[in-house]
Amino acid sequence: MHKRFSWKQLKWLLPFLLIGLILYQSGQELQNLSLAAAFQTLEALTGFEQIALIGLGLVAVLTMTGYDYFLLRSLDVQLPLAKLLRAAWITNAMNGMIGFGGVIGIALRTSLYRPYTDTKRLLRAIGWMTPTLISGLSLLAVGVLLGLFPAGALTATKQWIWPVLLATLAVLPLYIYVTRKRSNLDWPTLVGYIATSLAEWITAGLVALYALHLLGGEAPLPAMMGVFIVATIVGVVSLVPGGVGSFDLLYLVGMTQLGIDQEIVLSSLIVYRFVYFIVPFMISLFLAALVFGDQVVKQIEYKPIIGSSYEIGTVVWRIVSRTLVKTGRLAGSLIALMTSLVLWFQTLLPSVSPLYSTALWVQWVGTLALFTAGLLTLLTTFGMYIRTKRVLWLVGVACVVAGIGVIARGFNLFEAFVGGGFALFVWLTRTQHQRYRSIVTVSRFVRNVFYVGLYVGTHAFLLQSFSQTDTIFLIRKLPPG
Repeated sequence: MHKRFSWKQLKWLLPFLLIGLILYQSGQELQNLSLAAAFQTLEALTGFEQIALIGLGLVAVLTMTGYDYFLLRSLDVQLPLAKLLRAAWITNAMNGMIGFGGVIGIALRTSLYRPYTDTKRLLRAIGWMTPTLISGLSLLAVGVLLGLFPAGALTATKQWIWPVLLATLAVLPLYIYVTRKRSNLDWPTLVGYIATSLAEWITAGLVALYALHLLGGEAPLPAMMGVFIVATIVGVVSLVPGGVGSFDLLYLVGMTQLGIDQEIVLSSLIVYRFVYFIVPFMISLFLAALVFGDQVVKQIEYKPIIGSSYEIGTVVWRIVSRTLVKTGRLAGSLIALMTSLVLWFQTLLPSVSPLYSTALWVQWVGTLALFTAGLLTLLTTFGMYIRTKRVLWLVGVACVVAGIGVIARGFNLFEAFVGGGFALFVWLTRTQHQRYRSIVTVSRFVRNVFYVGLYVGTHAFLLQSFSQTDTIFLIRKLPPG
């Protein structure tokens, strides 16, 4: 029996079609991009500037607390400030990184706030709040169309952007009209949501443009903001988590049209992704592992489906709500996986903005140590999920080896932050590791061998590719004198 085709199925194809269109139209403009030269520009960042960028990124994520504050205010729920900030950070950082059309945010808010209010009221309030996340972009789209944030060069070469801008512009008035007609949401709460959304996107833009400024990318501020707004709108519309691909390519093309070197723009994008998405997400995983303890997990297990499918209206909710049952354990596993991938990526590059210089052979020893630490961390992912005691020893060895690598490479703050953050997380959650060990089955052994091979093989392939095109990945500057 053949199922009838539904237009709802088509919406999942739109992100891929949109990204394909951007890749096709941008291919010629990006063909001369040098990835190696882009990473080389990162050496311009000092330690203080790295800390300042991370701080600004954290402040930008913190502005999104307004969503949760006004949500709870509309439900007459009062939470201690510490609990509110913790819950808001988990929700907003994970929603920003994973996204999935806002479903992650709905699931997490429902799980975190349902003990304080009626579930139906909560779901209804979240449903009316979720569309406001794009309301700030709707206001900023007005600025683009009126020329306050000019993006004429980008929109002239990509004519299909105009309908996207107009559709985004229409979201806010349509939402206000429907909300005032069909909900009891008061004006202060509605205005609070819109103000929070506006603050969210403006601060995100400031993080991206500040990173661009520190790396030497200079152009009129309104024009740069216009490019950021257009790229962000397309990224949000694509429904891809974090707008990966669609946002980056349009941002790269738009800033290049303003006269900024492609390598500088790409470097700033890497920094922006790190300080605005990766760092907050890792912090949210850290907090989630503490918040979703055994007591919360048992409460959710008794009610694995919160609300009916009619109220949520999507099968995705059922998958997410069941996943929340194991969020605490999954968070530890994801932190280990992300740490290993960051260390893997860092060992492809020279140490960016080290605090001091070391001899070339010492740097190579440090790189090997850091790569070994990343590989050991990769092997801890399953043990971190089932919380075995033996994995703590492996984590300890990985952290010591990573420390040696960071010191030998000149103490890069990014590397130190990632390694130190992982060590701190494992130490704080060490009492949750109750099982002595896990049984190594044949299938698990084969999978581990495959993952290790993939980890080492792709690293060797990329390092060889870089060495053939640019020597900065293999020859580092020695200290003067």
